This record gives sequence, structure tokens and C-alpha cells, in this order.
Amino acid sequence: MIESYEFSIRALVEYNELWVFLADVLGIDRSQIVDESTFWDFAESGQGKVVGLEVCHSNLGFRTLCKWRQTWNLRDIEPFQLASYASVKFNSEVAIGNFIDLQDGSADQFIVITPAKQFYRAYAVINADVFDTSSVDDELYDVEMLVKHQGRSDS
Repeated sequence: MIESYEFSIRALVEYNELWVFLADVLGIDRSQIVDESTFWDFAESGQGKVVGLEVCHSNLGFRTLCKWRQTWNLRDIEPFQLASYASVKFNSEVAIGNFIDLQDGSADQFIVITPAKQFYRAYAVINADVFDTSSVDDELYDVEMLVKHQGRSDS
């Protein structure tokens, strides 16, 4: 099974920094993280856990897009937790798709996590060249409370 994940970081973060970060938080050896083009060869050979990492940069807005494919599935809350860890590690806001309010089916809704371990709901500011968000309201929520709540509902 191939799964895809992504988050955007407001700061400029280099490929090598994200490579080390993902290996650490996913609990795998760094040799198991390869570039996107090499990933398919490893994935098709059935060599266990492999991650194909792609990092894109922009001059404005959320400056780093971290996208990866992997050969195993993360639990529903885990991508949010990874984004929260990235926010603290890189001292920057991190945007991830809004998995809390999925009922309306909008792909332009996000959760933006702050380095203070808080998050707010946001929507995408539509611009073909730049990804940025705008807050839905002025509410800030606690990351740890959401993780605890989701952990109880996943059991």
C-alpha cells in the first residue's frame, strides 16, 4: 500500500533538514528515505518501509512544501502530530489539510499549527504561484487537547 502525505512550512527548510526530520519522527533509518524518482523502484521491490521525499520551495507565503509517499499507513492523527513536531522543530507555522471539519468536502481548508503548540482553522488564499492561508476566525486551539481527543476516538 502506498500512502501520500504533505504539509507546508512558512519558513524555508532545506531537503536535508526534512530528510533527517522525517527519519527521526517516523522512526526509520535515513537510508530508507529516498527521492521521489527512486522511491518507486524500492516500493515495487517490497523492501519494507520506504519513503519517497519531495521538497518544493517558494519565495512567498508558505515557503516549503514537504510531500512524501511511503509504503505504510499512518493513523489519522499522526500526520497532524508530524506537522506539530515540524512546527516546533523549524520554529514556524505549518499548514496541513483540515481533517477535523471534513464534512463539507472542501480541499481549501487547513489547520495551521504554531510553534507554541496551538492551531487555528484557515482557508487557502487562492493564488496560482503562492500558497498562503487566512484564518477562519480568531480562535486558537491546543494541539495536545486535540491529540488526546483523537486518541480516544480512534480506540
